[in-house]
Amino acid sequence: MSKIDLINQKMALAKIAFSRFELSLTQPKLIVKDSIKNIVVNGLNFSFSYVREARFEPNSFFDISIEFVYSATIQRESLNTLQNEGKVFDTNYIEELAKKIVNNTPLAAYASTIIANSTSINGGSPLVTQPSFIG
Repeated sequence: MSKIDLINQKMALAKIAFSRFELSLTQPKLIVKDSIKNIVVNGLNFSFSYVREARFEPNSFFDISIEFVYSATIQRESLNTLQNEGKVFDTNYIEELAKKIVNNTPLAAYASTIIANSTSINGGSPLVTQPSFIG
């Protein structure tokens, strides 16, 4: 992937969803998954949602979902470079770019911190997830 220059970068916490469940007698398995959703490309502007979900299977303890929205503008020169290399600035390109953005900005670390703080709110042990994209 070529180096591209982005301007007007913005990120915001969009949603936190936290649910508690009754304790299960079976040994639960923790599942943590990240995803990129709601990709929008409009000229030089683009945006996407980064979602981290943590849950146990079978349902026990809790599940939590954190969603951030990120938006930016690609500089015209960078777009021209991409097009000269035969690349298309579309949702497929943005999905790959989004994973790199998540790993090179504090988005995943913020999600990890919010999950740890939310899960330890009643004095329990915090659930600590890695501060990078989990595929």
